[in-house]
Amino acid sequence: MNRRNYFWEISAAFLACITIHIILHFTLFDFSRAIRIYSDELRYYDIARSIFNGHGLEMRGLPTTFQKIGYSLILAPFFAISDVVLRLKIIGVANIIVMSLSVIFAGLIGRELKLGRKSLFFLVIITAIWPDMMYAMTYMSEVLYWPLYLLFIYLWLVNERVNSYKLAIFEGILCYFAYLTKEVALTLLLAYIAYEIIYPVISRKFYERKNFYLLLSFIAAFGVCFIASKLTVFRGLGNSYNQTGMNAILSAYNIAYLFYAIFYYISAVLIASLVLPVIWPIIIFVK
Repeated sequence: MNRRNYFWEISAAFLACITIHIILHFTLFDFSRAIRIYSDELRYYDIARSIFNGHGLEMRGLPTTFQKIGYSLILAPFFAISDVVLRLKIIGVANIIVMSLSVIFAGLIGRELKLGRKSLFFLVIITAIWPDMMYAMTYMSEVLYWPLYLLFIYLWLVNERVNSYKLAIFEGILCYFAYLTKEVALTLLLAYIAYEIIYPVISRKFYERKNFYLLLSFIAAFGVCFIASKLTVFRGLGNSYNQTGMNAILSAYNIAYLFYAIFYYISAVLIASLVLPVIWPIIIFVK
């Protein structure tokens, strides 16, 4: 098949899928919105209002040590809309559009992995109806983190092919912004470093000097962003995830709950991991 025709065919399919996705989600989520589902919603929303008003990091007029403000930075400009009802509706539309970008990034990942047309179509559809897309009706940081995560994976795959220092630096900056959105983005940082160190060992390929410098560029970009923010925006702020110490679990009930929580989360991971044994063979079959 002509590569140019294939490109326009895939691009048109992406555009159609995104358009349908946005319209469908807007139709489903077009209801009177209120911050009442998750307690964290108020945190992101209130910090965004504080940033817009030039008060720094505050919640309900009081300083906060919470530092995962990536989503709040995106919300802040919407406070220029004085009508609260209109503001929430427009934020809702923006949430849908941002989350719909995940469909594009998933499709680009599929193209980078050289999936066939049917497999690529199937991948895009699965992403579009993935349950996490329901976060678009909330004011949670997952709205921003999900597309950031997929974009990072796509750029990672691309740079495995092109070996660009500029792209490695941009990946580091993007990884930090994902971390600024959700703490769990540290897994992206650790996975990237682990892969770039371990893969040459298990594949019996020694590092080329350029690959090593690419890894250093990525780490340096992330590190500079992290240190700069700690010395400026978050200067003097403690860790908002501080715990009360071991005394918090030194009781029969809390120890019992600890084992329950461990069992619960392991079960959740096992259930979630069963997606791949089902989805992946279908993708391969229709390829």
